[in-house]
Amino acid sequence: MKEYKYIELDKIIDFKKSASNKSNFTKKFIHDNKGEVPVFGASKYRNHPSYGYVKDNLKGVKYFENCLTWNIDGSLGCFYRTGRFSLSEKVIPLYLKENVNIDLDYFSYILINKSIELGFDRHYKPNQTALKKVEIQIPVKLDGSYDLKVQKEIAKKYKKIEVLKNELENYLIILKSTIVVADGMIGVKYSSVSLLSLFTPYKGSAKYTSKFLMNEDEGMYPVYSGATVNYGKIGTLKTFDWNTSGERWMTWTTDGVYAGTVFLRNGKFTMNTHCGLLKPNENNMNIDIEYIHYILNKHLSNYAVGEQNKRVTKGILKEVEIQIPVKLDGSYDLKAQKEIAKKYQEIEKKQKTISELLKQISQSTVSIT
Repeated sequence: MKEYKYIELDKIIDFKKSASNKSNFTKKFIHDNKGEVPVFGASKYRNHPSYGYVKDNLKGVKYFENCLTWNIDGSLGCFYRTGRFSLSEKVIPLYLKENVNIDLDYFSYILINKSIELGFDRHYKPNQTALKKVEIQIPVKLDGSYDLKVQKEIAKKYKKIEVLKNELENYLIILKSTIVVADGMIGVKYSSVSLLSLFTPYKGSAKYTSKFLMNEDEGMYPVYSGATVNYGKIGTLKTFDWNTSGERWMTWTTDGVYAGTVFLRNGKFTMNTHCGLLKPNENNMNIDIEYIHYILNKHLSNYAVGEQNKRVTKGILKEVEIQIPVKLDGSYDLKAQKEIAKKYQEIEKKQKTISELLKQISQSTVSIT
């Protein structure tokens, strides 16, 4: 059984050296002084210099070499970085004190796991005073000295987990960007069709605020918003504004970060002002709503306008064109639509499986006992 002990970071990290660049070290400054030195921001990715590359030896700019970095803002992250680099104001360097025999890769993995255990995340991180008091466990030999060999063995195992996680994340990105086409379907062509020739848009009501819902009794009918968490459901009421009467309709997020996100809906429900409804027109012959749903989710967000608060308004929907498979005679090809929708469903299942695996991997730890 391996021996280990808990050590406060203040005992092993020289926090006097943990000063980073100031707020004037911006992306614009770096862009105006492009060079070869990578500049790391508060990203969750080890090898992603999110601020770009800057010239070396600029006056007033701090540079670092072969040390740990800790994100004090943004994504939770602690990495051992080699070579020469610089940091944004949102990241600080962590240098070991002299004669501290700790493997830096091991240190970074253990500190991240401890941070997760303590509840640190993107929105809650300790200040430097609190960080100094964080304890991490370090393998030691029988004489009480740090066991560097065991640290390296554990770091190697964590590295394998990290590689697997990165591979899955890259695969997930590929899946999310996949566009299914009717390959191999003889005679299939596409026709560009106005979205509003197939659906009539309606806006949700500004009446249904959080305060309104708090003052109303809960019921069995969902209230949908523009959120994506919990499929946009933010509450329930005893009454409803819309009834699909056995059909499936769609809602879209009208504003915010996820403007243009589309959900399939059925049954009775209500929408707030951040949600819009796409009700199928009566003449929608040979149109598969599953297919339309997937296509819109791929492309509708591209129509969003605005910087701070993106919007996909009813007016914007007038510009939206969707590609629909058609037969040689120009009629909508329902079979091709269903086959494409089925492929998207399979991709969606893979995405869900990989997301669950990533969650499990992120929670994985390597025992040092």
